[in-house]
Amino acid sequence: MSRPTDRKKKPNRRGGPLGDMTRIAPFLMRKGEETVAAEILTYLQTLADNGDSSGGRASSRDLAAALGYAEGDDLVGFWHVLHNLHDKNEVSKDEARNYSLPTDDERALTVALSEAKAQKAAAMLTFKFGETYTGTLTANAGGYGFLRVEGHDQDIFLPNDQLGETLDGDTLEVRIPPKSNPRGSDNDSGGRGRNGRNGRDSGRGGRSAGAKPERFEGEIVSLIARRRTEIVGTLERRNREFV
Repeated sequence: MSRPTDRKKKPNRRGGPLGDMTRIAPFLMRKGEETVAAEILTYLQTLADNGDSSGGRASSRDLAAALGYAEGDDLVGFWHVLHNLHDKNEVSKDEARNYSLPTDDERALTVALSEAKAQKAAAMLTFKFGETYTGTLTANAGGYGFLRVEGHDQDIFLPNDQLGETLDGDTLEVRIPPKSNPRGSDNDSGGRGRNGRNGRDSGRGGRSAGAKPERFEGEIVSLIARRRTEIVGTLERRNREFV
């Protein structure tokens, strides 16, 4: 006969039982997350200024005890705030799971990464309803196509009734109607992406599986330039027409 066991829920990375925000929310309401965060940063700064053997580091439990949050729901809420600070790179954690203020090099790296992310976001332009754009047509075997516009991370979807006599690689002027709706790539032409396979998109942007980026639908205003001016092939007559 097996002995009954008193199983406790494992703490998650926020320090509390799995999915249990009911213990964290009252603590945050009572103490304030910004207040507790400031207490943590101030205490770590004091450790760093003292220059003792700790090297400005402390475990989460030592931090909680020093600040008076060592028991019950206070400890769970304290861990939540501490881990949020770590997620935002406002505190560092070493291999021994001790916390400290970031070094100058770590701060510089965080700033550099943040600036690079902001620059990348600013460089990516977005389409606007009612505007016209010039780009290159990428035709799909399914009969539809996409207009690639320089400087944009997205493409403009062109349904098969828009393509007419255009060919892959042609330069087109396309307008996005004022009332056009963004289209998810999973909904384009029966859920096919640019490569024609269900649920996938081989387009630019490095989007991960399962992502559903917005896609705008356009209408062709004019054909600006042909990529090919000569086509070699064989004409066949069918029903009084050459194809």
